[in-house]
Amino acid sequence: MEKIWFYTTLLQIKEVIQNAEIKIPKRGRGNRATPCIWLSTNTDWDETPRIILFKNTYDLDEAEENQFTARIELAPACKLMNWKHYKRTQSISQKQIHEVESFGYSMGFGIDKWYYVKDNIPNTYWIRVQYFNGQKWVNYSRKH
Repeated sequence: MEKIWFYTTLLQIKEVIQNAEIKIPKRGRGNRATPCIWLSTNTDWDETPRIILFKNTYDLDEAEENQFTARIELAPACKLMNWKHYKRTQSISQKQIHEVESFGYSMGFGIDKWYYVKDNIPNTYWIRVQYFNGQKWVNYSRKH
């Protein structure tokens, strides 16, 4: 089985660790999609669905500029739902679906690697926490 990753920024990972769980983000204003936690089996940074669907909750430019990317590997016990299920069950427009998929493909990320969960993920499901130091993924320690 492929590894399952939750991607975020180094700034946000500190709060996630302090809370001892990955929390579902608040709904974006005017967005009809149900908030959820986006996950990926892509080993590179892949936040395409969350960035497009919840634009006001994340500063993509800051993360790319500073390369402050972090991720948590999750145990396969998490109940995952795939992107196809999400598009079928959410009140999102065909335009939004197309935007998400087009952006993902343009970045080299396949929609077959996108998953989501509807519940918070406690740290009992975490395998490891890492951040990208500009060259490679390294294990996160509280010193960062």
